[in-house]
Amino acid sequence: MDAVITLVVTIGVLAGLIWNRWPAEWLMMAAAVLLILLGVISPTTFLSGFANPGIMTIGALFVVAAGVQETGALRWMLERLLGRPTSPSSALARLMPITSLVSAFLNNTPVVALFIGLVQGWCARMKISPSRLLMPMSYAAILMLFTGYLLAVQARASIDGGVLVVIAAALALGQAMPDSGAAQVVADQLMQFGDGLPFLVLVYITTTLFTEIITNNASAMLMFPIAMTVSVQSKVSFMPYVIAIMYAASASFLTPPGCQGSLMVIGPGGYKASDFMRIGLSMSLIIGLLSVVLSPVIWPVAG
Repeated sequence: MDAVITLVVTIGVLAGLIWNRWPAEWLMMAAAVLLILLGVISPTTFLSGFANPGIMTIGALFVVAAGVQETGALRWMLERLLGRPTSPSSALARLMPITSLVSAFLNNTPVVALFIGLVQGWCARMKISPSRLLMPMSYAAILMLFTGYLLAVQARASIDGGVLVVIAAALALGQAMPDSGAAQVVADQLMQFGDGLPFLVLVYITTTLFTEIITNNASAMLMFPIAMTVSVQSKVSFMPYVIAIMYAASASFLTPPGCQGSLMVIGPGGYKASDFMRIGLSMSLIIGLLSVVLSPVIWPVAG
């Protein structure tokens, strides 16, 4: 019965996130509280998500990223590194590597915000549409992440509490999956599709679909216990599944809601949702192919 309750609650959360009528943190908290009231998880399990060291680490990274942004030194340095390109191709050649490098150390959302003004200035000088540069810039920011320094008030303001609540509540929901037997039910269904590597492909595709319609944190938390159960039942290494989930949850190229950076460039770039699907499909296929091919080579499935 607990498994059925957990699956129904999880499906309800997914539907709510897709509908996008309420904040993600409200939905995740409501789901976790409902599972407590129905006796699926204990209050201790729920609170353990907020005490997770990963939550503290992410909160600290928000502060560090904001510190880099507040100093202003990054913008000054970027303006000189990017220079004054004379064509869209030369602009992209300069923009993409630098955006990817900076995003390796900063959250992609402030990176996109930082670059939008610079790119719009370029486009005004070159008399070209910002759409030629803003979507590639957003995708470059997705591909990487965090580093920085600032005042206590600014540090507190920089922490995105909503993101931390989503992750903490998702940890509780994710724990309910194996505890209730829901992960076993889903894993049994996945077991019908093949053995070893096909599971890896299926896990990657499922995570990709989830991350395009809900938050990447929530999709990773939901898929993790399912993938673990599949790997244990099929007696293969769990590591390739971890890598597949990590990349699938991060590589959100197909829909603007899948990534805050993509949402930020829609207006300035004059994009439509179909533009992201058209460009992002090839990006998703490339990243997906590399992930499912290379991860079992580097971390063999036969563990």
